[in-house]
Amino acid sequence: MVKVGEIININSPKDANKYKIGMVHQHFKLVEVFSVIDNIILGQEDTKYGFLSKKEARERIEKISNEYGLHVKLDELVEDISVGMQQRVEILKMLYRDNEILIFDEPTAVLTPQEIEELLKIMKALVLSGKSILFITHKINEILAIADRCTVLRKGKCIGTVNVKETNKDKLCEMMVGRKVEFVADKKNKKPGENILEVQNLVQVIEMIQYHKSEINKIKNQLINEMKDKKALLRIVRSPEGEISLDLTGKKNGRGAYVCPCEACITKAVKEKRVERALEKAVSEEVYQKLLEDFKDGKQ
Repeated sequence: MVKVGEIININSPKDANKYKIGMVHQHFKLVEVFSVIDNIILGQEDTKYGFLSKKEARERIEKISNEYGLHVKLDELVEDISVGMQQRVEILKMLYRDNEILIFDEPTAVLTPQEIEELLKIMKALVLSGKSILFITHKINEILAIADRCTVLRKGKCIGTVNVKETNKDKLCEMMVGRKVEFVADKKNKKPGENILEVQNLVQVIEMIQYHKSEINKIKNQLINEMKDKKALLRIVRSPEGEISLDLTGKKNGRGAYVCPCEACITKAVKEKRVERALEKAVSEEVYQKLLEDFKDGKQ
């Protein structure tokens, strides 16, 4: 255990975990072709008789998820879940390692307003459970909503630390930019002068704009109709070992490419090297024939 006031040196994530410090980076550090559970336990895997054992890890993660409201589908691939869900995976990674000091680096930058609201609730629950949070952000409203104390940095220097309950938006902005900030512009009423330009028959221009908008909407609708749900497509996957195969269940680990579920689409995708580009691996004639055989067997 670290004593109060003790100076420690952290040179790696392993050192940070040793001192119970975890971090959610602004740009997530997840392996997209791995499942959610594999990402959470990565580097902390439990083994039994030399074999990977996920049963106890799964039970522990589910317990943590229920405790903090961090519900995720553990067997989903990270590449198939939303940004908000990916952030939950990052938080679960910290909690799975029993981290007590949690660092959030601009956590709301990539979230929708609804996801931001959910995240702030989760952060409050973490604090109530005894966790300490270091929240890095430039959004003042979020600081006022959740923080106890705020330290302002400007141009690499510490400007000061204040208790959030004893400050306000104006004071924080002044600390951030180094001067008083006016949120309402003092504009004098303008008196219209002499007309210098007059336009007539503008209705013709409006009709042209409406025509172009309708054409744009028509094209947009055509594109939407041509898009297909991933679940309706066939997944071809390259495993971490480099083997290319059909993923009829949609649950295989690896880099995926999606095609229409028909023999003609598979042939076209392979011959035009679309699968090769997506998987970043050459598809031999032997592998191509195996894909077709597996597809035919899967339909039966």
